[in-house]
Order: sequence, then structure tokens, then C-alpha cells
Amino acid sequence: MQHSFALKSLWLGIPALSLAFSAVADEPAPLTLPLGPAVSAYLASSGTQAVSGSGTVNNQAGTGTGTAVRDAAVTVTFEGQPALRKSTVITLNFTTSSGSSTVDSTLINYYDAGYTVPRGAVISGLYSVTNTATPLPATAKAGDSGSWYTLRVYSDSGKWLQLGTATVNYSVKADTDSTLLLSVVTTATPVLGTPIVNTSTYRLAATGAAVPLTESATSSGTDLQITYE
Repeated sequence: MQHSFALKSLWLGIPALSLAFSAVADEPAPLTLPLGPAVSAYLASSGTQAVSGSGTVNNQAGTGTGTAVRDAAVTVTFEGQPALRKSTVITLNFTTSSGSSTVDSTLINYYDAGYTVPRGAVISGLYSVTNTATPLPATAKAGDSGSWYTLRVYSDSGKWLQLGTATVNYSVKADTDSTLLLSVVTTATPVLGTPIVNTSTYRLAATGAAVPLTESATSSGTDLQITYE
């Protein structure tokens, strides 16, 4: 009788087990959207876009409006290799309780022909060279993350003095039923001083677009967020 009861219990459990497998099978596939090609297309684009900003600059809280200008690519040689140079200038008219001032940031990136990984960059006069790199995957879903590339940062193009390193990581999270949010976090770690963290967010769509949403920069005395209009 014990064996008979055990068999009956087993058979009684099979419908529940079948329902469990059915529930798993019926779960919708996670939203998967273009990542690498979408980011490359954005990096290759040029134009002017209105921006607004809020936060703290030099320990002064305020707000402002301005523009982000991405120039067309110029073919150059960088570190002995052919490269495409792209300049981005963000200018913000920033108003605080002390008055108004102009806050600007100039970034020059050097890319390969496919805009898959930067070869290096010049930021505020500092010269950086890509050390390791892994191209972004072709597609991504919520929860995906990884390392994109790392940089060595020098005082100038002579590279006689290394000031620090930088790492660039990415992560993807859910947004709407048809879009995802991409975060690209750059952490610059100087040999001496406080790390500087910059976070860029983009909305990924099924069309293959990566639309910029925000840029935030955090360092000593500065915590500023730029929003693309």
C-alpha cells in the first residue's frame, strides 16, 4: 500500500509539474534591441542639440541652458593608426545665486572606421589612449552589462607623465514595452586625487537608434546633470 500511495502521489504531482513547465514556456521572451550598431550610429552622427543643466559647479548650485555640438568626423592619424576624430562641445549658460557664467566642456574622441571602440581621447587637454577594449554586443536586453574599454590618461601627447586610468562600463535596464535604457559609466581614477565619474544615458529603440537622454558628471565640488532636449 505504501508503494501504491507513493505512485498515486507521483501521478497527482504530474499535472502541477506540467502546469509549471507550461507557465515557463508561456513567459514572453525578454525585449532584445540593437546595441553596438545603435551606439556606433550615434557616435558617427553630427549636429547641434539643445540642452539644459542643473546641479552644482565649483560648489555653487544653479541651473542653465545651452547646446551640445557634435562636429563631423575628420580623418587623422592617432597613435600611428588611421582614425576618425570627432569633437563634441557642450556649452551651458549657468546661473547661480552669485550670478551667471559659462560652463563648457570639450571632448575629442578618436575612433576606428566602424565607431566600435574609441582609440583614445583628449579631454580638457589631457591625452588618453585606449588600453583594452571589447566591442559592444550587437544586441542587448535588460540586465546585460559589461566592460567596454579602458584608458591610460597622460598629461599630454608626449605621454611622459601618466596621471591615471579610466574605465568605461555599460549596463542596460528596462524602460518601456518597446525601449531599453543604456547607461555608459566612465570612472577616471587619478594617481592622486578624487575619482571623477561621468554617466551617459541613452534610450535604445527597435529602429536601431540610441537617443541621448542625460549626461552627469561628479567630481570634487561638481555634481552636474545635463539633459538633452
